[in-house]
Amino acid sequence: MEQVLYDFAKSWYTLPTQKWLVAGLLPEEGMALIASPPGWGKSWLLQSLAMSVANRLMKGWLYMRKADVEPIRVFDTTRCNVLYIDEESTATQLCRRFRYFGMSFVDPMPGAECFVAAKTGISLSDPAGVEQLREMMLRTHPKLVIIDSLIRIHQADENSSGEMAAVFRVLSALIEEFHCLFVLADHTRKPVGGKDTPEFAVRGSSEKVAFADSILAITSRNISDPARQVILVEHFKSSHWALCAALTIC
Repeated sequence: MEQVLYDFAKSWYTLPTQKWLVAGLLPEEGMALIASPPGWGKSWLLQSLAMSVANRLMKGWLYMRKADVEPIRVFDTTRCNVLYIDEESTATQLCRRFRYFGMSFVDPMPGAECFVAAKTGISLSDPAGVEQLREMMLRTHPKLVIIDSLIRIHQADENSSGEMAAVFRVLSALIEEFHCLFVLADHTRKPVGGKDTPEFAVRGSSEKVAFADSILAITSRNISDPARQVILVEHFKSSHWALCAALTIC
């Protein structure tokens, strides 16, 4: 027992430094969820993340495009290739949204760092779908893979821990092979039985919360002024570091 305690104490000072894709929020490797009710802005949040990581001209995330809006905090990012897969929007819709962030293309271009695919039909419940995703990753070499949304890329029962665990085993294998971070969009449900924290609001099996390394949730919004919509983002799970304070984003 003394030897075990001694080895632990010795290793405490030799632990590797935690590496971040987005400092303090998203680790360099693993899986993260960004959750909210439908239509609350998580797709915009995901696309701003993609551009903040891939675009060398942007200083970090959360980066505010409007000149009259000052970000409360900008999180340092590690520059890398991004693969953005959207199973809910058309290519035209994606083009319009990414153009807002200064990206003028949808299909991969020579030298580009952000690769976007729409309506691919991939499924983590189907070996052929898994291989399709793997081939996309082999072509684009991403360190960040964003998928909008989780429910569109599997046929599992989201209320079944066993079936969702099987989905996450597939993701885990891809994470191990490519040493990357998956960020998945997910929907939240209405509060049940007074449990109104984001953790209880994540829809389906608790396996989602258990597997995720980091979870961000949009917990409220104010759209009284169409020109200045405000959302509140809470960071309520982190397997690698302390939780960050809630962020108000205009």
